[in-house]
Amino acid sequence: WSEVVSAVMSASRGSIIGGDFSLIVYPNPSRGAFRIEYESGEGGLAVLRVYDMGGRVVHEEEIEVEVGRQVIGERIGGLGSGVYLVEVLQGSRRYQARVQVVE
Repeated sequence: WSEVVSAVMSASRGSIIGGDFSLIVYPNPSRGAFRIEYESGEGGLAVLRVYDMGGRVVHEEEIEVEVGRQVIGERIGGLGSGVYLVEVLQGSRRYQARVQVVE
């Protein structure tokens, strides 16, 4: 069981806020690289995944989450044009956002 918080972002910057954790993906739409900002009330490990719309994982990494705001820079690059689902899993919580990549 996990709590799912999701939204579609069509503005240049959007956010998802759920409880003690917030997730922001920008720019949106993107030219192929984007940033993810997150803020959590607790530290620990989280998993960052990016899926294409076919459900395939195109990027996955473990990230160390500290209390407060952190930024995952533009190391998620090389994505072709399309819509992607960005997901952060921390404990029993799952946070998702869509980002559009245009070349």
